Amino acid sequence: MAGRVVCAWTHFADSTNAGFAQPVYPDGCVDLLWRDDDELVVVGAMTRPMQAALRPGLRLTGVRLAPGQAAGLLGIPLSELRDREVALREIAGRGTFLEPLRQRQAPAGEELLERLQALFARAACEAADPWMRTAVRWLARRPSARLKDLAAHLEVSERQLNRRFAAAAGYGPKLLQRVLRFQSFLNLAAQSAKMDLAGLALEAGYSDQAHMNRDCRELAGRTPLRLLADAHPALGMSDLFNTDLS
Repeated sequence: MAGRVVCAWTHFADSTNAGFAQPVYPDGCVDLLWRDDDELVVVGAMTRPMQAALRPGLRLTGVRLAPGQAAGLLGIPLSELRDREVALREIAGRGTFLEPLRQRQAPAGEELLERLQALFARAACEAADPWMRTAVRWLARRPSARLKDLAAHLEVSERQLNRRFAAAAGYGPKLLQRVLRFQSFLNLAAQSAKMDLAGLALEAGYSDQAHMNRDCRELAGRTPLRLLADAHPALGMSDLFNTDLS
C-alpha cells in the first residue's frame, strides 16, 4: 500500500465528555470512513475547511488515501466527490474493488482495517496510477513552479493536465499545489522550535508572509497564528519524496 495510503487511523470520543466540533482542513486526500455501526462513507478531496461533529462515545475508523490515488480504487472521477461525503453503496455500478464493503453491516475497527489491507493488496496493480504519483511529487517539490513546466515534464498539454487532475485528484493541479504548500507550512511549523511566520512562509514556498496569510484564510478560514494553535499536518510531506522522480 506504499505510495497510495497515507495512514489508517481510529478515534474514540470520550463518552463522559460533551461532543465537540473538530476542524478539518484540505489536504488533497480522500478518506474511507466508518462511524460506529453506520455504513462506510467516502469523504472526497476538500477545497475548504469544515467542522466534523464528534458526539460523545463516537468511534471512528478511517483510511486516508494519498492525493491522486483514490479514483482507480473507487472507479469514479474524483471531481464527483469534491467537498462531499458519500455512502459507498451510492457509488454503484462502477466496478470498484471495494464492492465487498458496500453492505451496511460491513466490519468495523481492526477487522475493517484488515479487510481493507487485503483489498488494497489485491487491487495494487490494476488501480495504481504512477502518472499521478509522479505529478503530485513534482508539485510538492516545487511549490511555486508554473504548471506549464509540469505539463512539459509529463509530456502532456496543459488542457490534458487539468483534465487528468480533475478526474484523479478531484480538482486541478494549481489548487492541489496550493493545498500541498499549505500542508507543507503546517508540517514545517509542527517541527519548528520558534514561530517565525515569515521564515516558515518562505521555506514552505510562499512568495511572502502575506501570500501565506491569504492561503490560510481561504483554505482554513483563519489566520496562521490562530490556525497553528489547534491544527496539525494531515499529510507527512516527506512521504512524497521517498523516490527520486524529478
